[in-house]
Amino acid sequence: MIFPYSYHSKETVEEINRLVGKPFGWMQRFKLNGIGSQRLLVLQADTEVKKLLDEQNTPPFTNIELRPKGIIFWFRVKLDNYVLVLPFGKIQIHATTEELNIVSDPWNLRLIAANRSKLDQKFIQKLMGIKTGIKE
Repeated sequence: MIFPYSYHSKETVEEINRLVGKPFGWMQRFKLNGIGSQRLLVLQADTEVKKLLDEQNTPPFTNIELRPKGIIFWFRVKLDNYVLVLPFGKIQIHATTEELNIVSDPWNLRLIAANRSKLDQKFIQKLMGIKTGIKE
């Protein structure tokens, strides 16, 4: 589910927290050694995300935030922020050393590391670990 997040409302925050859980506390963030991904470039996306990202003239970048029950993709389009919220229950993650594919019907994102760097394998392992720790 995509939410505009530039001027987030209490209802939007509550809905996001209901879908993927409240943000990790500072102690959990410290134990996890961070909850955010590196900057990622969107190579391919479903029509709704692609339509949103096509509105800008810059490369389509995103970041991933880990939550207890899912992940959040952060997008910046022109001067606005958007988030794509995906609960772990329906997510399929396929990762190689070069690219990360995340599929959750109807969402589909194919990502690579930005700036010709390599994918952070520690983050991907952390993502997989949190996902498998969730009772589906």
